[in-house]
This record gives sequence, C-alpha cells and structure tokens, in this order.
Amino acid sequence: MNITLYGKQSSLFNLMKTIAIKTASKAHIPLNINEVYDLNELIEEGIMSIPAYQLSDSISERGKSEISTFIKGMQFSILEESNYGQMNRIIVPTNFTKTSDNALNYALHIAKKKQAVIHLVHAYHPSPIEIDSALLDHEIMKSREDQLEKYANGINDTWIAIDDDPLINYHFEIGMAADIINKFSRNVDHGYVVMGSSDDNPLMKNIFGSVSTSVATNANSPVFIIPQDYMYKEIEKIGFCVSDDRIDPSLVKQMADWAHLYNAELHLIHIKQANDELDSSALVKLFSKYYHSELITYKEIDSMNMVDGINIYSEAVGLDLLSMNRKKRGLFGKLFHRSFTKRMTISSRIPLLVVN
Repeated sequence: MNITLYGKQSSLFNLMKTIAIKTASKAHIPLNINEVYDLNELIEEGIMSIPAYQLSDSISERGKSEISTFIKGMQFSILEESNYGQMNRIIVPTNFTKTSDNALNYALHIAKKKQAVIHLVHAYHPSPIEIDSALLDHEIMKSREDQLEKYANGINDTWIAIDDDPLINYHFEIGMAADIINKFSRNVDHGYVVMGSSDDNPLMKNIFGSVSTSVATNANSPVFIIPQDYMYKEIEKIGFCVSDDRIDPSLVKQMADWAHLYNAELHLIHIKQANDELDSSALVKLFSKYYHSELITYKEIDSMNMVDGINIYSEAVGLDLLSMNRKKRGLFGKLFHRSFTKRMTISSRIPLLVVN
C-alpha cells in the first residue's frame, strides 16, 4: 500500500508518520510512505490545509478537525483500504445500557491484548407499525444514530493516538439485532463478538437475552457473553468444557492461544455422563502440544446436571473465563438442546466464550 503524507517537518508530522507505520504494522500491511513538504507541490495538488494524506486517488486534509480525530481517520483509511489486513476485530453490540457498557469495558481489555479494532454496532428495530406501513420514523432513526455517534465519541474523548488504546468506530444498522450481529460477524475476518448476557431493563431482558443466545449459537466468530454485573479482572484461569477426546486440533490451538495470551492455567473440564469413555491422558497430551503441560489441568466431574456441575467447579477453583465449543458434538451444543438457552446460569457468574 502506498500513502502520501503532506505537511512540513515538525513533531506533529513525525507523529502522523509514526502512527501510520504502527497502524499498518499491527495489521501486517506493507506500507510505503511518500513525504511531500514542497510548497509548490502542495499548491499543485490543491491542498489548502496541512497535514494531509492521500490514499489511492483520495486526499484528506485536517482542516478544522481535532488532530486526534484527523489521525484516527487516517488510521481507519489505511485499515479499510486493505480490509483491515490481519488485524483482529471485535464486534460489540450496544443498546446504551449498563449491560452493553459492561461488555464494552471487557472488549476494551481484550482489544488491548489482541491489538484489535472495536466495531460498536447498534441495531435499530422498527416498530410493527413502521414495518406494516413500510414507513420508517426517520426522526427516531436519526436520534438513535446521533446517540451512537455521541456514545462512540465519548469513549474516544481520552483517546491518545500513539499508545495502545484500541481504535473504535461505530455502525448503525436497521433490523433485528441478532440478524445484524450475525451478518456482521460473517463479513469480518479475524473477528470476535463481545456482548452482554442480558439487559438491565426488565422490559428488554428477555429480548436481549434471546439475542445473546442467537449470536452465541449462530455467529461466524467466537463469542464472549459477559454477565451484566461482572467486574473485569485479568484472566488467570480458563476452563474449557470437553465432551470427548476427539477434538479438532484447530480448536485446541485456539484455546491454547487464549491461554498463551494471559499465561493462564487451562482447566479441561469433563462432566461425566453414562457410558462415557474419554481418554484423559490422550486429551492432555494433545493440548500439551500447543501449551505448557504444567499449566494444564484435567477434571472429571460426576453430576446429573451439567450446568450445576460446571458452576460448582468454576466457583471452587475461581475460573475467570469458561469456554465451550458450539459444534453439535461439543458440550455447548448438548446444553442448548437441553433448554440451556432458558437458564444461562453459567454466564450469570463468569464470562462465557463460545468458540467455533
């Protein structure tokens, strides 16, 4: 990718250049920078305000915007030009409640660790009257969109371009929340979804709860479900539920990568059911190919109720994150076929990570 930076040699110009390089590097995007300081060339290009930059055939000038806003725009231009390269991207649904605020706070911590971009997504669901009449209330839509912009800008108020704070942008969509989020996840490479498990507004609780369930089961990306009142803490212990010892190595590597990120203990949890035959030593050996064997623990639990068994163990050892595989053979799939969607008692205690 080629980018041209226009300006004059100064600390501000050097900052802009440094951030362009750093942004491209995070996404593994090859970047060639052309620097233009000559006044005659600036005039020839029709540039009225510096600093400025050019990507493809488009020139963007700072004008009267804040320097942080201008530089952030440059960063997104670099990333969008290359479809974000290999950069991790975190989708955070928001409905401006305490629950979604809490999920965003969790996502910010993950984004710093993963050097990821955050996409705030708000889905505007038209009323039945609007749907029947095919006429959308544009004033309500504009109000919600303005609220989203103000919310995102408020988060960015303390944003400092050169540090490791994640980039945050926002997307306003019309439609059912679960459909919008699932569609968004299908269009995002190297993506994750981080969302709340329920809503703190009693009138919306069942609706938002069903959204998190739908996303957890259908999203194309791994999904974090964050309890409403969960206070973020650094992840030191990760639990991964296993239903048998025939696990896809790509899934093993995925869990090992999360454990590596935090240098966390990895607890392999098996809720024993009738006629279970699981080779625990082979299972631990498989995980040890990708992670430190001394940080891997296997625990087999006898329990008539899988949800209760997992909860009891999670609390007993102090797990910070519980993970399940959403595939039908995985425990998550079994739980969902046993009315787990109506209980979700696991996610009310610690964050749940549903992986592919």
